[in-house]
Amino acid sequence: MDIVELIISDPHHKHVEEDQAYLRNIFLNLVMKEYSIREKFQTRSKRSSKKTYMLFCKSRKCEFLMRASGTGETGMFRIREFRPQHTCPVKDKIYLKVHATSMLIGGIVKQKFKNHKRKYSATEIRNDMKEDFGMDLTCTLCWRAKERALEELRGKPSASYGKLPSYLYVLNTTYLEAHIRMKKTDENEFLYVFIALNAFIKGFDHYRPIVVVDASHLRGMYTGEFVTACTMVEQNLKKAYGERQNMCVVSDRNSSIIKAVSDVYNDIAHYACMWHLWGNVKKLYRKSHDALSEIFYVMAKSYSKSDFQILMEKVEIVDIRVKNYLELVGYEKWARSYATVNRG
Repeated sequence: MDIVELIISDPHHKHVEEDQAYLRNIFLNLVMKEYSIREKFQTRSKRSSKKTYMLFCKSRKCEFLMRASGTGETGMFRIREFRPQHTCPVKDKIYLKVHATSMLIGGIVKQKFKNHKRKYSATEIRNDMKEDFGMDLTCTLCWRAKERALEELRGKPSASYGKLPSYLYVLNTTYLEAHIRMKKTDENEFLYVFIALNAFIKGFDHYRPIVVVDASHLRGMYTGEFVTACTMVEQNLKKAYGERQNMCVVSDRNSSIIKAVSDVYNDIAHYACMWHLWGNVKKLYRKSHDALSEIFYVMAKSYSKSDFQILMEKVEIVDIRVKNYLELVGYEKWARSYATVNRG
């Protein structure tokens, strides 16, 4: 059999076998380090010098072996013997005080994040590492491992933001008559992006004229809320979709949203989302929440003011503070029977 002549200089090289040759000992060292992370085990070297390089599993009972040596005066290293099979128990592959690096743990859990819809928290990583490998890790280490895994799979968030202009250019050239805008701060930092495709704009003429506005919270390195740019987004919303007869806006009772809507849609009714409103009641009057929850939603959706008043009397009997709070908000803001237009 002919000797395989592979001159490897890529530390991310994945395939390792006998007779492979490397330009220098340092390249072989990097490849094997990457290999051990990918295969989820720790190694120990023995008899490592300018002419020989031997690698074993950390477990003394394991038969894994990689033996390489130099080829004459070339400085190259060739793998003479390679036994990749592990005969050690899984828990012995990673030692408690040697394994604990975010790079290693990130390499182990990286596959779990390939599905972008999956939620895999640092606590879950910690529990899985304990169950599968017997490792006691801190939540901070698991969080860093998660960040490393995500960065390796998807790149840095800053790089993704940098691709936005190109992405929006493609959208503009592909979807004609769309309303697409990106806004930056005076410091050239990303603020918001507004996308309204032509199909949605045309379709709005056939929908109920109800606009729902909500805050979108960003988590991670780049934090913020949609409501900080609410006025500018409302302006683009109006330019894209215009105004219709009996149109209304529904949102939570966030003061920024209320102000922005009133500045842009000053002649349109603004209602409170009943789900958010009842969430506020739950925070303020927790003991009465369970007893009044069903009554509230029936009351909010009732068509008759007489039925509404009967239900409100029941609310008053259970907790008059809830009744006073709902009255202060304004019945016309959340109750169907008091609404000035059909809010759906």
